[in-house]
Amino acid sequence: MNSPKKVLILIRHAHRDTTLSQEDNSLSPQGKNQALGLCRQLSSTFQLENFRLLSSPKVRCVETLKPFLKKSNRTIETDPRLFEQQPNEDSLQFKKRITEVLKSCYSHPSESTLICSHGDWLSFALKLLVGARADFKKASWVEVSVVNKKPILKLRYNSQ
Repeated sequence: MNSPKKVLILIRHAHRDTTLSQEDNSLSPQGKNQALGLCRQLSSTFQLENFRLLSSPKVRCVETLKPFLKKSNRTIETDPRLFEQQPNEDSLQFKKRITEVLKSCYSHPSESTLICSHGDWLSFALKLLVGARADFKKASWVEVSVVNKKPILKLRYNSQ
C-alpha cells in the first residue's frame, strides 16, 4: 500500500429497468433517483474529489456512478473482474477474481475507491475483507477502511 490508510466504499448498483428483457439493462427511474440520493448521501459524508470510481462494465453499475462524476475529478473505470459470478466459474475462481481487484485497490495511488458491483460480488468481497456478511440491497453501501493493511469495517450500511 502506498499510504497507511485506504477507504473502500462497496456499492451495489441501483434498481435496474426490468421492463425490457435484456441482460444488461440501464437504470429504472427509481434507480436513477437512488443513484442521485446515493451520491448526495456519500458526498455529505466523504470528500469525493479524489475518489477513484471503479465499476462493473454492466450499464446499471456505470449509471449508478455517473452522478459521482460531478463530485470527483476522475472518470469511471470499468473492470470485468467486477462482474457477478459467471455460470462457468467455480467459487475459487470467483474468489481469485475478487481478491485481484481488492489487491489492485490497495496498490493504487488513490487513497479512496468507490467500487460499484453486484450483490454476490460485494457480499463475497466483504467476507474476504472483514469476515462479515451483508445482503446488499439495491443502492446500498458499506465503508471499509484499510489502515496499515488491516481492513476495518465501518458499518455504514445504507439502503434507500
